[in-house]
Amino acid sequence: MGSDTSPPTGESLAASLLLPAVGLDWASLVGVLGSIPRTSFLAANPSPFLLELPSQLGELNLLGPSMQNRREFVEQRLAKLSAADLGDARVFYLAPRSEHAALRVGRANDVDVRLDSKTVSKRHAELLRDRSGRWRVRDLEAVNGTYIEGRRMPAGATLPLRSGNVLRFSSYRAMFLDPEDTYRLIGSGSEAPPELDALLEPTPAGRRLRDVLPFLRDPTVTPDLSPSAFLLQVPLEVQRAQDVIAEELSAELPIDATRTISASRILRLRRSRRVGEARLHVVVPSSEGVTLGRSAEHADLVLPELGVSKAHARILHGERGWSIVDLGSKNGTLLEKKPIRAGLALPLRPGQGVFFSNYRTLFLDLALMLELARKVK
Repeated sequence: MGSDTSPPTGESLAASLLLPAVGLDWASLVGVLGSIPRTSFLAANPSPFLLELPSQLGELNLLGPSMQNRREFVEQRLAKLSAADLGDARVFYLAPRSEHAALRVGRANDVDVRLDSKTVSKRHAELLRDRSGRWRVRDLEAVNGTYIEGRRMPAGATLPLRSGNVLRFSSYRAMFLDPEDTYRLIGSGSEAPPELDALLEPTPAGRRLRDVLPFLRDPTVTPDLSPSAFLLQVPLEVQRAQDVIAEELSAELPIDATRTISASRILRLRRSRRVGEARLHVVVPSSEGVTLGRSAEHADLVLPELGVSKAHARILHGERGWSIVDLGSKNGTLLEKKPIRAGLALPLRPGQGVFFSNYRTLFLDLALMLELARKVK
């Protein structure tokens, strides 16, 4: 960071976030970065940010150094910031000139982070990253002191920083934010929808369908945005309903025909009152395959059903597409109501139904997920 005060262009800012020492107003930052994908943002900007806290924001609950529910407090702070008017607040990107160089904070023209406050010392404090990668704040014996979470630091002391910490340089308040929390806060002030790879990132327990549907209804989401597939839990009342799948569905059936049949399944799904609570599991292509089972220790995706084995089945992806193999489960795996012999990999096509013991799912690609989003309220 240099002393150049000219505002960066959108192109240069998006590429490298070379903010001037005086920072940039939050509204401009959101305007430039609001549409940048999360993965691109995090890859290009590994350093944290310092965000000025407006005086109208009021006081924030203090964080203790060893709070068990610390993350919950940070989430509350982020929610309060999201609801506040941060338009003119200054934001600073803390990119060291070299790997472990300290960033000087103060009122002087030659510092890295220049704060517009008469009560701030010319060289007030330093922000630095130690050799373990952790960030710290060091007081430079400033006349009016440096505070972290409301407590004045001893003169010349160095203390660790974590995302969400509130710092005060004399009367100038700011929040230290890691790139992930910064991106989330940027997203809350942007019109852009959540990003596909963030919302559909695989989690062992899956996500509720109703949490995913609003994003899938965005017109900018197209079937080619993700190579992943999905396992959607079928609600109990749909399982008990008369099956709408034709007997002639087989491994030789063309994929277009499979889509037609699966569309009728989706129409049946949308009548279910519980479909919004159904679990959606993301299946990401992997050379080792994705294991499904009851135990988080043995499976990548957890199916909460007593009849499911700890490591029940595995979904594979190769040159010929998707396939599924039973791992010798106690209660078996059924593909279109037909048992799969243990150890035998069978082709798995979008729109097909899969039973893992009594846990019934639909195997869907993104195109069918988009169709589901359009038809389910």
